[in-house]
Amino acid sequence: MAAWLYEIGSREGMTGEMMTDHQYDAECLKIDLTVNTPRPDLDKWWRENFDPCTGQWIHNHPEHDRLEELCRKYHR
Repeated sequence: MAAWLYEIGSREGMTGEMMTDHQYDAECLKIDLTVNTPRPDLDKWWRENFDPCTGQWIHNHPEHDRLEELCRKYHR
């Protein structure tokens, strides 16, 4: 959600940050791509696309609609 809000949400009129850049970077470094979830399709996508050094990967996320929905709920 933080990547979507930063990279896309600001263009959609959602202002304010969910966390600082420093917090975002620290959280990204905690992500363990070896952990499987109940969604093997997203596990594969994450392993091939996620980069903890940037939020640009969010532009190619396969569930943009779901991310937008979650961010709009959070933003309210």
